[in-house]
Amino acid sequence: MSDKAWHISYLSAIVGPCAATTPDGCMAWEDKEESDFVMRLLDRDNDGKNLLVVIQPEMNELAIYTLTGYCVANDLPYMIKDWDTLSAEGQKEAQKTRH
Repeated sequence: MSDKAWHISYLSAIVGPCAATTPDGCMAWEDKEESDFVMRLLDRDNDGKNLLVVIQPEMNELAIYTLTGYCVANDLPYMIKDWDTLSAEGQKEAQKTRH
């Protein structure tokens, strides 16, 4: 089993079942009470090796501690950042590289 598959299994054990996937290998988990995504696993090269966990800061505090502990223990890069803010920053950076 690939490292990505193991990570998906353990992340799902902490947060719950994956709620959405994309063709480029990214995944998202949601909070049923909030009806919003609380964590994403980005597969930046779509090869299962260049992964990044993005944790929403409003996520349950215990889950954040558990997730960050898992990520640190398994050398899985992560950040705690609002997705909309991160997306806006990425769009600005992409525009800079085009000019």
